Parts: sequence; structure tokens; C-alpha cells
Amino acid sequence: MAKHSPSPTPIISNQVATGFGASGFQTIEYDFLLVQFIGLNSVNATIKCHGSGSDLEPTWAAAKSASNVFDTKAMYNLSTLGSVLGDTGIVLTGAIATLVREYKINVDMINWINFDVEAWAAGNIYTNVRGLNKQS
Repeated sequence: MAKHSPSPTPIISNQVATGFGASGFQTIEYDFLLVQFIGLNSVNATIKCHGSGSDLEPTWAAAKSASNVFDTKAMYNLSTLGSVLGDTGIVLTGAIATLVREYKINVDMINWINFDVEAWAAGNIYTNVRGLNKQS
């Protein structure tokens, strides 16, 4: 197992509408993910984390089914030390130029992760992930 991914991987880049990131992040090598949500230009959006234990990456924008399996996943807020329920997601909102929030996700038994902007009213959204392991 790799100690950690060499650098953050962008999942959502300059998104100004609802929808999933262009492609997911394969998590099979990692125990945890560090996720950075970055909002620019007075962002106002709700983002949810989705994950799948499937070997193949789901078709995120398609409906969930027996052959396209994924569901929302909980996250751990590294600022407030509180859990965020997967079905709730996070709200990025702030009348500032740049808003940054960092979260941890336990990806034990999850093979794929992606993020869905489910509500968007303003601003630009970026989401980066970095895989981490418990071993040193």
C-alpha cells in the first residue's frame, strides 16, 4: 500500500452548476481520504459525497440500480470535529472571495468516491482528494 497519494487529485474543477465530478477517485489503496472543498466568488452550494464498493466505477449521473451501485457517504469535518451525514452533505456558503473546508472520509471497503453538487446558487466549486493510510 502506498503511504499516501503523491498530490491532491481534482474531482470537481471550476463547477458552476449542479452535477457530479467528471470522474471518480479510486480509493482501493487507501484507508482515508482528505477532501478539500474550495468555493470561490461568494459560493452558495450543497455538495454530497457518493461512494461505491463496486469493482468498476459507477455511472454517477445515471440512476442507481442493481448494476450501478452507489450511495451517499458520511464525512468528518476537520474544523468542527463533527460528522456530516451522507444524505445531508455539506453547505458551502460565504460572502468571501475564497472559502476552504477540509473533511476526512473513511473509505474502508469503498472502491470509488465522487462528489455531487446537488444545489448551486452562486460561485465556483473545486473539490480535491488525497488518499492516506494509517501505516507510516
